[in-house]
Amino acid sequence: MTARKLGVLLRSKIPRIPHLMKAYGERASEIAKAVSERENVNNLGIFSKQSGFDGTVIWAAATSGNEALAVQLLACMLARIWSGPEAVSIWSEIVEARKGELQQQGQDSFDFPAVAAMQANITREQLAEWDASSRSWLKTADTLKAREQTQLHLMINNLDVAVNEKPNTYERTRYQRGFPFMSLFHVVLGCLSRDWDTVGGLQTMCRYYRAVWNIVSRESSDQVKSWLFHLARAAQGSLDSQNEGRRTIQRLVDFGRRRCENFLSIGGGFASLDSQLLRLNYPNMYIQSLGRENGIDYLRQLAQDLSLGINVPREWIIVYGRTDNTSTYCTALPMANSLSRAESAMKTHCRWESHTLGEYVVSKETTYKAIDWDIILGSRLSAVPDFTVFPVYTSTREKSRNKRHQGEIQLEGTLEFESRFLELGDRTYRHEKVRFEFLFGDPRVAGLYYRRPIQERLPRVPTMIPVEDVLVSLESYETSNFMGLFGQVTKSDPWMKSMRALGAAAELYQSLEDATCSMNVTQFSLDALNWISSFRNSTEECWWGVPEMNMGTAFSCIAFFETGQLDLSLHPLHKVMGVSIDDSLYVASRLIVDPYEQPHEWMIQRVFGNVGRPGASLLIPPPELKTRKRQRDKWHLINHTDYDFEVEDSFKNTSLHLWLTEYRVPYTTEHSGSRDQQAFFQEAVVSIHDRSEWVADVDIMKALSSTTLRRPNIPDHRFQDLRISDECRSQRLEMSDMKVTSIDNWYEILDKPENLAVIRAKGNWLGRLGTAVLAIQLGNHVAVLPDHGVDMLPLSKKDIQKLMEKGVNMIIY
Repeated sequence: MTARKLGVLLRSKIPRIPHLMKAYGERASEIAKAVSERENVNNLGIFSKQSGFDGTVIWAAATSGNEALAVQLLACMLARIWSGPEAVSIWSEIVEARKGELQQQGQDSFDFPAVAAMQANITREQLAEWDASSRSWLKTADTLKAREQTQLHLMINNLDVAVNEKPNTYERTRYQRGFPFMSLFHVVLGCLSRDWDTVGGLQTMCRYYRAVWNIVSRESSDQVKSWLFHLARAAQGSLDSQNEGRRTIQRLVDFGRRRCENFLSIGGGFASLDSQLLRLNYPNMYIQSLGRENGIDYLRQLAQDLSLGINVPREWIIVYGRTDNTSTYCTALPMANSLSRAESAMKTHCRWESHTLGEYVVSKETTYKAIDWDIILGSRLSAVPDFTVFPVYTSTREKSRNKRHQGEIQLEGTLEFESRFLELGDRTYRHEKVRFEFLFGDPRVAGLYYRRPIQERLPRVPTMIPVEDVLVSLESYETSNFMGLFGQVTKSDPWMKSMRALGAAAELYQSLEDATCSMNVTQFSLDALNWISSFRNSTEECWWGVPEMNMGTAFSCIAFFETGQLDLSLHPLHKVMGVSIDDSLYVASRLIVDPYEQPHEWMIQRVFGNVGRPGASLLIPPPELKTRKRQRDKWHLINHTDYDFEVEDSFKNTSLHLWLTEYRVPYTTEHSGSRDQQAFFQEAVVSIHDRSEWVADVDIMKALSSTTLRRPNIPDHRFQDLRISDECRSQRLEMSDMKVTSIDNWYEILDKPENLAVIRAKGNWLGRLGTAVLAIQLGNHVAVLPDHGVDMLPLSKKDIQKLMEKGVNMIIY
């Protein structure tokens, strides 16, 4: 009706476009046919009728004349350019302006169609439904013609033709399956890249995040979920891209730098370079990440550079920590080690180890494995040939006297130890103390010290590790202790909290085929959104990990990224079972799987289709559910026969249907200043039907969360055993004295037996789901068994008795 009214209202303003109408009709038919061939509604259960493309507006326009079809094309143009509320407002202005124009013309001449058009009542709600259907159709066409869309944009970009695109155009970016957030993460690269300009720019940053992810994925479990994965994929795409792909990514990155300063933190401000580097550019953190051996190597190279050719080994020393919280020493520069007067001197590195470590390293093989090419000097290494054994005496280091730091090493301090151990080839033993001043590193792992002569300045050492050094160490996996630093990395940095939330959203979108993301989300600060608030108390310990979502958080997250503006509070969403937006139905996975399966609470599945209402429809169950009353005249259909150990599907004609009631209220937590609401609570009833007869209305989500539902864990070998005829006969004999009843129709469920019953719905997940939910809703304790196709109940007599002791009175198999 809306299409006909708009066609009549605007008919005199529509130009003749026969060729365009023909081409549009052929394209619409092509898309409709492709959608029908692509979609499989057999496994969508209650959403089968809502699945498929929304052809309401196409059908209405095609059956209302050429004028209506032209108006529908205009609706697609407005939906492409403007957001939903803006498009509805434009339609409202068009209608009112046209009526005013016709009224003015009516004073000069009488035109019956014009008079009818002036009197036509087109409400704002009707215009909203008209726009919503057009928007859904447009997105469907975009999905199926994505390649042609890309080719068109490339042609337009290569032509010197001005295209009228508003700067605040309602844009949506569609992604391939598995990478729904790739373009958004390219924008994030731009947000993070500002402080990298002085150290190599975007390419260096991309190398860094790729290297960090390689280490995390290598050292942690195969199932690790991390925002680093998605950022590293975006970084890898930036490094590998060429030609038009590189230009597209660069535009996204530049957009992130220019326009998205608030996206990762409230009040703006970009993540600092130090924070992104996890402070690995701090000398102490860098040395900790390298670990002891690689840290000693780095400090020796640094000492070599600082000595400037003046090779005085005794002026430099390295202190490194041990697992027993004590420290020992090694040379920073190679020293002449003349072990006997008959041997020629050679330069080598040496270490001083305590008696306890000498007891640990007792053989030549383990010695060389532990220290590589260095010489260990310890009291228990005399079995190693060609090395002199020196006893090691107590050494001391100054510690802070501040009680708040009691027991901690003072990094900017000094070091004293027996000077005679520096004179490796000297037979003279001196016992005076010498003082070394800390220069660089972390003595708890490895620190460089220097003996400064009187009236001489300390060598100038770098205050920060060059980013290139950090990169090289990460890329070469030299940071052996990198994972050990995670406990020192804070998750409180705003940008990191936002990245963890964005990673959680990306993990959610991994399973949402052809889901969309609006670029308008980048105008908000992620840390201020309602759906992220549930992460603030997350117990996830790893900064690289992503927090777990619940269902309300998942629906709020999807609504935000789909619409680019909806920020739904979590508390009102606890009963929502699905969300309908444009051409997508996002439903809880547990609604369309076998009741034995237990998907994670946050698992959502996208169904191609909608409920035909504008805005975001939050589907909720009714507060009161109706069930068919037990009918006395149906007594002849209730058999309650003894269970004969045969398994079959007695509920083949069962179907579940979703239908909407008139209850539809706006979702509001505050006044937005907009005439058109963008989210609504829509009451949706799930009904069970047996053939064409209604059985009951059910709340699937509530029933599947009930404590009266049990899912026994049955070993696979049990199913294998039951495929053997002798085992089947044995089980029949064992259970022959048990009173078990078969349930083979809905009347027998509504009028349940007094003893244990087996509901037979083998191989029919929809029948198993319906029977389980209704049985629980009627107050029964239900055990759902896995459906592995075995023609025998996979339970022993003992198993059944245990279930009965727990209150189970119905088994579904």
